[in-house]
Amino acid sequence: MFRSMIVAGLIVGFVVLPQAAQGEPPGADEGKVQADVYAALKKSAEGTALVEVTLTPVGHEEFTSGERRALVNKRQDEVLARMKPGEFKLTYRPDDMAAMMAGYVNAAGLARFSTDPDVVAVGPGKITSDVSTKLEKSDDGTAFVCVILKAAGKEKSSPKKRKAAIKRVQDKVLARLEPGEFKLAWRFETAEMLVGHINATGVARLANDPDVVMIRPSKINPELFTEIESSDDRTTAAIVFLKRVNRRKWEGSRSQRRLILEEKMCKVKAIQERVLSVFKPGEFRITHQPRIGAMLGGYVNAAGLAKLEAHPDVIGAGVPGRAKLGLIESVPFIYADMVHDELGYTGAGITVAVLDTGISQSNPDVQGDVAAGAYHYLKRVGGGVGGGAVDGHGHGTNIAAIITSPIGVAPDAKILPIKILATIG
Repeated sequence: MFRSMIVAGLIVGFVVLPQAAQGEPPGADEGKVQADVYAALKKSAEGTALVEVTLTPVGHEEFTSGERRALVNKRQDEVLARMKPGEFKLTYRPDDMAAMMAGYVNAAGLARFSTDPDVVAVGPGKITSDVSTKLEKSDDGTAFVCVILKAAGKEKSSPKKRKAAIKRVQDKVLARLEPGEFKLAWRFETAEMLVGHINATGVARLANDPDVVMIRPSKINPELFTEIESSDDRTTAAIVFLKRVNRRKWEGSRSQRRLILEEKMCKVKAIQERVLSVFKPGEFRITHQPRIGAMLGGYVNAAGLAKLEAHPDVIGAGVPGRAKLGLIESVPFIYADMVHDELGYTGAGITVAVLDTGISQSNPDVQGDVAAGAYHYLKRVGGGVGGGAVDGHGHGTNIAAIITSPIGVAPDAKILPIKILATIG
């Protein structure tokens, strides 16, 4: 099959609106840059847009796939070599014949692409840079993504006709993929989306698919789909993380700081209500709506997950108790970094008693943070009472690290371990 192919390369990146939007640069080919690129730039708050740059075809029928891949890579290298430093920052370049690359391009870079003899067209892009990051960090070479498809059917069609139209476009996209390129996790009945694990070859193939609009990391934890599948009522408990509220500087008198807090709570509530307003009865049954935390808790079905995946105010959804928020995410989520940076409170001079399984002082996250006076009280389980609190379980050390590790909630505090739980917990 590959012997009869003539391969065109694609370059994917982000572009900043050039001055040429109001007048093309000298020598520019006006037909290369699609109008949709400029339209996307005008709508973008950041002044960037995702683009695809198609290169001139390379290779001949008699070439092997390996030879053709080498020629595509050479063509990409030649185009990149003509870019000046800072004009294009490469972030993704899969090793296959589709020769796709992702990166950030500035206005000068776009102008240079428009005059490059090896560039055929510049159009709206499909692949976000986060996908390449996920692929690079993945142990199995795949990323869990959401594939957004072109609109199917008419919005005012009957639910039955709309579902049928959505299924048809989903089937067409899935049929074009080769085995192993995309492992489907869920196909939504009420939304033009597919969710699953994809490899680099699958990304390249979907980027050329006429029915695919965008490929980005999925917001939904895969476990939620499994939970819905196994549930009798086809719902599952979920915790939904929302966009973080922009903060005002925490300063002034107590009454002024109270006003800042109330302003934040109003903004959080507004985001929560925007998300809740999209659900129909039965799609999301709310159980928790914190006043200060940008999150929601409740029971969701498959139609509700589709709306969470598509909502711009949602940044993630996971299984309660198993949602994996690391300290790097959770510390700013609870605004502890604001307390560190703006109030100067880092726990210095404070000793926190942790009543748990003890502490392992060799753990790098707590080294140097343990105060004198560690004690154990295990009379009922035969451990006696006295000095020392060696952790044979790990839970106490983990709790201590959440408090006082370099990225913890109170990084300059000291820990006083009190062992009240044995190794068996």
